[in-house]
Order: sequence, then structure tokens, then C-alpha cells
Amino acid sequence: MAASIWLLRTLPRVTLIVDAYNGPPYRGCMTEDRGPTFDGVRIGRPATGALVDAGYRSQADLPEDLEELLALHGVGPRAVRLLDEARRAT
Repeated sequence: MAASIWLLRTLPRVTLIVDAYNGPPYRGCMTEDRGPTFDGVRIGRPATGALVDAGYRSQADLPEDLEELLALHGVGPRAVRLLDEARRAT
């Protein structure tokens, strides 16, 4: 019989998996916590993660129209507003 692996529970940035035949859970899918700050602007963890995952590394990399970022899962109106305010301040 083939081993079966079940997803037990998903925690922030850690997935616990149970191997049904070999016992206790082990940790998998570990990702780096990038924090709530993107290039000096505190926009929150979900928005920072979404921007980094989309390939943005600094404010200079962001599109001219920041509203385009709303299409990214994790980036909301507040993050866009904060990025816009930071852009205007520089």
C-alpha cells in the first residue's frame, strides 16, 4: 500500500503534515518571514510578501500607477496609500 500524506493544519508560514503510516507530524513549506516593512514603508506582512513575491524589491521597481498593485493578493488600499505617500515624500 502506498504511503499517504495528509495536510493536518496550516499555520502562518508553516504547514504541518502527517504521514498516515509513519507517525508524528513534521514541518514543511518553511518560508522566510519578510516582515511588515517594504523598502522603509510599513505596509504590513501580507502586502510586503505579495510585493516581494511579485518581484518588486524597492519603491523604484513599483509601477507608476500604484492602483495596479491592488490586483495582488495581500495588497489593499491602505498599502497602496502608504506607498503613494512615501513616493510623494521623496
